[in-house]
Amino acid sequence: MLLTVPYIAFDRTAVPEAVSDARRRIGAFAADNGAGPLLVVDIALAVTEALANVVMHAYPPGRAGLVRVVADVEEDDLEIVITDDGAGFRTGPSPGLGAGLSIVAETAHEFAVREREPHGIELWMRFRLTGHVREAD
Repeated sequence: MLLTVPYIAFDRTAVPEAVSDARRRIGAFAADNGAGPLLVVDIALAVTEALANVVMHAYPPGRAGLVRVVADVEEDDLEIVITDDGAGFRTGPSPGLGAGLSIVAETAHEFAVREREPHGIELWMRFRLTGHVREAD
């Protein structure tokens, strides 16, 4: 038996324009695979925050780096993995408000952040495509 899993993957240079491109592409993929309008908004927000973190924090100023976005749908769940090859978690002050991962945690059904070897970060998110309930604002 051959099982076909809806799948999308792309690499982008970690620049601000990559954020809106990834948000649009993953939002369309989610909608095409059963996500309702409010869930698409949540998914787009989580992807935006995750990618913005890569753009702002992963690579030192002046060093271009890549971000990879992979998403698939399995058993009515949308899974998204965003990875970079940047410096990983660093101590000390950083630019931004520090709300990005909290927003991802609030919007995703599940999420995890892992350091990659030898360097970089992987952010994994899962969204339930069925049974998602959120009141419109």
